[in-house]
Amino acid sequence: MVNAFMQSDSIANSLIVGSHGPSPKLVTGSALNSAHAEQVVSRWLAQLLKHFSVQKLDATSDQGLADYLAAFTREDTVNLQCDPQKNELIAELRRRVMRLAGAQLDDAFVSMTPDIIDEADVEFASLLVEGRELQGLRYEGEVYRKMEEFQPCHRLQSYCLAQTLSERQISYVITRSEQRFAVWVNVGTLPRLRH
Repeated sequence: MVNAFMQSDSIANSLIVGSHGPSPKLVTGSALNSAHAEQVVSRWLAQLLKHFSVQKLDATSDQGLADYLAAFTREDTVNLQCDPQKNELIAELRRRVMRLAGAQLDDAFVSMTPDIIDEADVEFASLLVEGRELQGLRYEGEVYRKMEEFQPCHRLQSYCLAQTLSERQISYVITRSEQRFAVWVNVGTLPRLRH
């Protein structure tokens, strides 16, 4: 997994400069316009990443980020209590770090999982398992039953579950729709149950 984190430099660069999707607009005073604020936050993030990993920055408090900035950038001082504009910039820096950490984690798990299938490309079915009716699907001649589903914003949990199944050598697929990411287990890998 460490290698997957190292290989996401292109994601890191695009997120540092704010080109990976829409960036939240900064609410700053008249002294700093939005474009200048973007440059400041991008410069801060690039400087901090020279000294700390994304995971370290993600686990650091806002005051900790301010202390790091004071120590490792050319800013003379970053005082959250005295400067509301800096406070807004630190908040944006925090959002950027969290977005970058999430993208790297997402990229790492995606590299370990098989292709994710659109639900429009599968055939759903009902399965009777030991007297219980469960959701199932057919895909490429195999039958699967639903193990768990997650909201799209929690899709990393589906990747984690898929990785666990893979380590146990259990065949599975992941499907996605606008409403969910679902993990399905091949019924052939569950020989003790009657389907």
